[in-house]
Amino acid sequence: MRPVDESFSSPTPAALLDAGKILAAIPVSTRTSAIPETVPDVACLLVPPGDHVAFSKALRQIFNDTELLSRHKRGALAARNRLRSWDQAYIAFDNELHKVSRR
Repeated sequence: MRPVDESFSSPTPAALLDAGKILAAIPVSTRTSAIPETVPDVACLLVPPGDHVAFSKALRQIFNDTELLSRHKRGALAARNRLRSWDQAYIAFDNELHKVSRR
């Protein structure tokens, strides 16, 4: 049986969010789950899921264009700085649960 790719099943692109905490851009990803809403175009080239040709073309494009890679890295770092930390996200989620439970 083929393993399920998390990007097809996870509503949150946790792997991208975790990777965003390090000082490196993820230059190419797929338009699945919440990735398009979480990762801005200035941070990453997004391709359709399952389109291996588009994915490899995007990788070649970004690694052959150092200015594009630099622009995406700067965009990824700026986007990372706007995201909540996991602790902040937990507190916000917990607060929302409490609001709902009081209804």
